[in-house]
Amino acid sequence: MLDNTARKPQVDSEPKATSHNNIKQVIDANQRAVPFSFGEKMAVLGLGIVTLVLMLTLVGIRTLGSQQQHRLQDITAAVQTSKSKNSNLRQEIGELTSSSRLADIAQQHHLKLNADRIRNISK
Repeated sequence: MLDNTARKPQVDSEPKATSHNNIKQVIDANQRAVPFSFGEKMAVLGLGIVTLVLMLTLVGIRTLGSQQQHRLQDITAAVQTSKSKNSNLRQEIGELTSSSRLADIAQQHHLKLNADRIRNISK
């Protein structure tokens, strides 16, 4: 009644010929691999060409972006130079039209300031 229900190992003293045949069949199957069909070759070739075109396009777009960034930096530098020149010219205009300078020029040319003839004009 208290019998062990575990299986007892079976030991074969003879090697099986079928395992050798199975290995031989696998080797034969690998040697007889199916070649690529024309459609598969064209699909691989097409994917390769598409990949190459996309890579070249990506390099071209990155190069173009870099060129445009450089151009933008040049234009920004030119705008800053123009703003600086405009600021300098406005300051010079302010200095040239100052009332003390105009009074000095009038005195050099023997001119007098007549307050009755001064009119203020607003823009």
